[in-house]
Amino acid sequence: RYIDTPVKRYSSGMYVRLAFAVAAHLESEILIVDEVLAVGDAEFQKKCLGKMGDISKGEGRTVLFVSHQMDAITRLCGSTIVLETGVCGFIGESHAGINYYLKGKTGTFACRKWSGESQKPGNKDIKLLEVKACNIHGIISENFNIEEEIRVSMTYELLTDGFLYTHGFNLYNNQGTHILSSHDTNMYKLTTSLEKGVYTSTVIIPGNFLAEGLHVAGVAIMSYNPFVIHIYEQEVISFSIMDSFSDTSARGIYGGNFPGVVRPLLNWETK
Repeated sequence: RYIDTPVKRYSSGMYVRLAFAVAAHLESEILIVDEVLAVGDAEFQKKCLGKMGDISKGEGRTVLFVSHQMDAITRLCGSTIVLETGVCGFIGESHAGINYYLKGKTGTFACRKWSGESQKPGNKDIKLLEVKACNIHGIISENFNIEEEIRVSMTYELLTDGFLYTHGFNLYNNQGTHILSSHDTNMYKLTTSLEKGVYTSTVIIPGNFLAEGLHVAGVAIMSYNPFVIHIYEQEVISFSIMDSFSDTSARGIYGGNFPGVVRPLLNWETK
């Protein structure tokens, strides 16, 4: 409906739509698309991703897609280059490239250990030794499929007999949104003292719960009555959730922007 509107009256979004449409239909051997998804609504983004997928997979042409949207890169690109101040910092498989990029931004990883006695977080009663994110097989991983179960474990040393405590952890996404906090509600450790020694406690995040993207976790050990925080390590580890086209995840075969800080697979009924 804008075919007769002078281009000088176009909005910035309309400029991008027109430019992408022209470039995508020129049938060039290489299509360079720079941050085209930064402008436009979800429907336009969906069309762009669909067209670029057709060009690269259906027509066999090369698409050089420049973007900061990790989910779009995951769905569209098989190989990724990460540029750092104009220099190639990484080139290779996209999931590894995304992980390289996110590590550089957060400085956190899927496992954190403390070795030196003075470096271990805690006090005279309890010391934190390790925090890690693992898959169901106990293997440390920085990337999880959206359908995978994630196990966040903290290993600590109990130094005092008769010490009563419990655990907690919180989770943020890469926008800094506080997704959730969880306390261990098992009353045993709050009412019955354990012997001195090394223990590992694990919280399980079910599959088909978190949305795709980077997630940063913090852990805590505290006592109740009175409430005292003995250990609180913020942004201690990070991991990424990757979603793909699958009828077994909440995305299904939908390829456009899928907002929300969580993405549970809910049941639908039609009667």
